[in-house]
Amino acid sequence: MKEKEYEFWLDEIARKIIEKFPKEKTIHLNGGLSIRGPQHIGRFRSEILIQDSVKKIIEQKYKRKVIQYLTLYDMDGQKIKGVKKGFPNDKEKQQKYLGVSLFNIPDPFGCCKNWQEHFWKDFGEYFKNFDLDIKIVKTSEFYKMPETKKIVKSILKNRKKVVELVNRFRARSPWPKDYIPVNPICEKCLSINDTDATGFDLEKYTVDYVCNKCGHKGTTSLENAKLNWRLEWIAIWKVLDIEFEPYGKDHAAAGGSRETCGIFSKELLDREPPYGIWCEWVSLKMKGKDLGQMTASGFVGITPKQWLEFAYPEILKYMYIGTRPHTAMTIDLDKISNYYDDYYKAEKVYFNKENLNTKREEHNIKRAFELSQIGSVKKSKIQLNYEFLSQITQIIKGQNKTERTIELLKKLKQLDHDPDRSEREKIEKLLNYTNNWIKEYTSDSFKIEFLETVPDDIINELTKEQKDALGKFAEFLKEDRKEEEVVNEMKKITKEINIRPEKFFNAAYLVLFGKPQGPRLVPLIQSLDKDFVVKRFLLET
Repeated sequence: MKEKEYEFWLDEIARKIIEKFPKEKTIHLNGGLSIRGPQHIGRFRSEILIQDSVKKIIEQKYKRKVIQYLTLYDMDGQKIKGVKKGFPNDKEKQQKYLGVSLFNIPDPFGCCKNWQEHFWKDFGEYFKNFDLDIKIVKTSEFYKMPETKKIVKSILKNRKKVVELVNRFRARSPWPKDYIPVNPICEKCLSINDTDATGFDLEKYTVDYVCNKCGHKGTTSLENAKLNWRLEWIAIWKVLDIEFEPYGKDHAAAGGSRETCGIFSKELLDREPPYGIWCEWVSLKMKGKDLGQMTASGFVGITPKQWLEFAYPEILKYMYIGTRPHTAMTIDLDKISNYYDDYYKAEKVYFNKENLNTKREEHNIKRAFELSQIGSVKKSKIQLNYEFLSQITQIIKGQNKTERTIELLKKLKQLDHDPDRSEREKIEKLLNYTNNWIKEYTSDSFKIEFLETVPDDIINELTKEQKDALGKFAEFLKEDRKEEEVVNEMKKITKEINIRPEKFFNAAYLVLFGKPQGPRLVPLIQSLDKDFVVKRFLLET
C-alpha cells in the first residue's frame, strides 16, 4: 500500500503546507475570532482543532517547529444582534454600545473586566482540557506592534495604489479616490463602526476623524484605529508570518474575500498568502429543537465549558477530525450516546479489535482516532453505553452510586472484571456526565419518572393484544435473562400475538411512565428491579 493512496485529509493539508513553504523552519498557523457573544463549540472546528491537528502532524512527520496563533479581533465593533442579546430590554445600552469595540463594552453580567473577557472565559480557559497550546493575539495589542505600524504607514502612504487595487473588486460600491482605509475609535462615544478618517499624520502617527454616531470630530493615535478588515487580514498574515489559516464558507466564493485578500497580500505586502481551506458551518440540535447554525452574536450554541459537563473532549475532537471540513455538521445532543458509540468503534478499529470493509475507511478511522487523543494513545479496558448509564444514574439513588452501578454492570455482563482505580474514576465521571446531560441538555423522552401505580384509565386504554403481550413478557422476565434473549423474546411475542412492535412498546412505556415513548426498553428493564418489572407488566397496581 502506498502511503499517499490512503492519505488522511489532515495529512494532506500538512503536506501541502510544507510543499508551499519548503524552506520555512518554523510554520505558523492561525485562526480568528470576533467575540460578539458566547464562543461556541462550532468555532473549535475551523479556528482551533484543524490547526492543532496539522501542528501535531508537521511536528511529528516533518520535524518543523510549529506555532499556533488565535487572533482575537477585539477592536471589531459590536453588531445589533449582540447588543440586543447582551442588553435585553435596555434600549439605552443597546444604542450606546452598538458599533463599539468589543474590549470597550462592559460585561453585561458584571463579573469580568469587559464584554470580551466574559464571553472568552468559557471558551479559552478550557483549551488545556483539549490539550491545546495556542498563542493569543488581540488586535488591540496587534496595532501597537512595530511591524504592524510599518504596514499601516505603508498602506496609508500608498493609499492611491491601495484604493485602485481594492476597487477592482468593488465595482458596485467603489471607495472614493481619497478614501483613508482605517476606522479610528471615537474618543467620545467609543464607536469604531461609525467613524470616518478625514486625514492623517504619519510623522506623529495620528489620524483625524469624524464620528457619524455622536458627531464628534477629533484626532487620535493610529494605534487606536483599525485597518479595513481585508487589509487587516493580510497585515496579520504578514506580521505573524502565517503559512496556514482555514476560513469560513462565507469567504470561499470565487472572487470572494479569501481570494481577493490573497491578491492584496501579494501586490501590497509582497507576501505569499497562507495555504487555506474553507470550512462548513456547524449547527446544533438541543432538547429535540433544531437551533440552526451556531452563532456567537445570536447567542446560539454551547461553549466548551458546557460540552465538558456531559462529554469527553476526545468525543468532540473525533467528530471534527473524522469529518472533512467541507461537510456541514449538525451536533444533536439527543444523540450523544451515538457519538460515544462511534468513538468506541474507532478505538476497536485502532487496536484491531474490529475490521472494516475497506482499507481506506479503516485507515481514516484509525488516523482520526489517533489525532483526537489527549496525549498519547491509551487502550481502554471498558466501553460503557452512554444512554444506558443515563438510565442507571436516574434509577440508582442515594449513596455509593458508583459501587452500586459497578455491581449492576457486572450482573448484566456489561463489565467482566473488577475495575481498577482509574476505571472506577472513569465510571464515576461518566455517571456525572450522564446526570448533567439528563438535567440540562437532552429531551424529556430520555428522562425517567415512573408511575407509582398504573391508573385505571391507562389499563382501560390498552387493547387485549397489548395486555396479553405484556403478560407473556412478564412471565419470561421472571428469570434472569441476557440482553439478546430479551430482544428475541419481544420479537417472538409480537409475532405470536400479531401485534405491531410499536404498539407493544407503547404499552410498556405507558404502564411504566404514563406516556407512549421513553428510553430504550431492553437496557432499561435490565437495570430495574426484576420483581418491579414483572408486577408492572402483569398490571398489578
